[in-house]
Amino acid sequence: MFRRTSEAADRMRRRQEAEDTAPRLAAAIPSLRTLRLALRFRRGETRADDSSHIKIVVVASAPALFFIPCSDKQCRDGGHDISNAIMAGLREGRTTIKGEDACDGTLGSAQSRCTCHLTYEATATYG
Repeated sequence: MFRRTSEAADRMRRRQEAEDTAPRLAAAIPSLRTLRLALRFRRGETRADDSSHIKIVVVASAPALFFIPCSDKQCRDGGHDISNAIMAGLREGRTTIKGEDACDGTLGSAQSRCTCHLTYEATATYG
């Protein structure tokens, strides 16, 4: 149990360090005013495990980094780094950026591949 907690704390620390050292979104895209991410998670082929949420990005202070942790609590070293796709769309001035990403983590001691899948839609305004 301690090892699992320690691994989770280490992942959280690494993610926080990446966010702290990343350029700020407002500096990278000065014309960006608002950004909203609609995230939908699916496990495997079943729809029963679907979940979704909306993330409102605070443009003034947010890092120009979009890493979404895997929705499966059993997943190790997975997640969804959609930073390149989101930033490319924002640099192009797009108001809607849509995409999908498969988790690259593993599950449990059997080290089976995580089956989580993320569908996202970013909505941006500029001024």
